[in-house]
Amino acid sequence: MDPPERDRTREEPGYWDAPKPYLDRITVRTSTDTNQRFNAITTGSADLSSESSWEILANTEVAGFPTEVVQTGGGQILGMNFRRAPFDDERARRAVALATDLDAINAAVFNGAAEYPATLFPESSPFFVDVALPTQDKDTAQKLFDELAAEGKPVKFTFLSYPTPESKEVAEALQAQLSAFQNVEAQVEIADFATLTGRAARETSTC
Repeated sequence: MDPPERDRTREEPGYWDAPKPYLDRITVRTSTDTNQRFNAITTGSADLSSESSWEILANTEVAGFPTEVVQTGGGQILGMNFRRAPFDDERARRAVALATDLDAINAAVFNGAAEYPATLFPESSPFFVDVALPTQDKDTAQKLFDELAAEGKPVKFTFLSYPTPESKEVAEALQAQLSAFQNVEAQVEIADFATLTGRAARETSTC
């Protein structure tokens, strides 16, 4: 049963656009599919969407819908488990980082619309330091892969991915890039949210 009508302007006399709004109900729906969120906006079945996909954001603007980007100083990351092989060795972490072509991932997953950082923190952050993040260096990456393999520690790992399209596409794009190198092997495993979150917590927690 709907609640009785109330005079919102009396409750919020300082509201900037009185007497609006008159909201009796707000319905919040969740969707892990970026295309479903986009379609909900363009077809009118949703009035507002919170989006994390750069490609969908660009498509929304092209479709003529207003957008606003909130700079959070963070974003999507590819996390490596430092507590066990192979990424307990700094060389393995550095090799994968230097083997990764962010422009290629951007093109493959976000249609070139994504923004990625040039420094660890943005200039607006109190932690900002003007030191550029490393970019792709195939030769150094291969040397590190070879060095680890010569010590009996070839880089082999599983990319644990959420079931969202973007997460899977990022995992597969990285896997494809690494396949061009010797002495490194990446497998992709897709897990539901509950399973992945639980495994991540167990496998990275301290004893």
